[in-house]
Amino acid sequence: MSRWVRSIRDDNGSEDNRMDMLLQVATTCSLISPEQRPTMWQVLKMLQEIKEIVLLEDSELDLRSSNAIAMS
Repeated sequence: MSRWVRSIRDDNGSEDNRMDMLLQVATTCSLISPEQRPTMWQVLKMLQEIKEIVLLEDSELDLRSSNAIAMS
């Protein structure tokens, strides 16, 4: 599955690393050894960190778009 996700991501060069971050969480949760898997609390923290990154990236993109419109 990870190859499929990566192939789709590679086909669209404009995509950022959001899918990779989520894929890393999923891969970690799927480890064979239960001792190596993160706890649900750790998964929640990882997802919250990804959400913060996405929100920050989106707000920066919105700001750049607004500035570009204002300058034209």
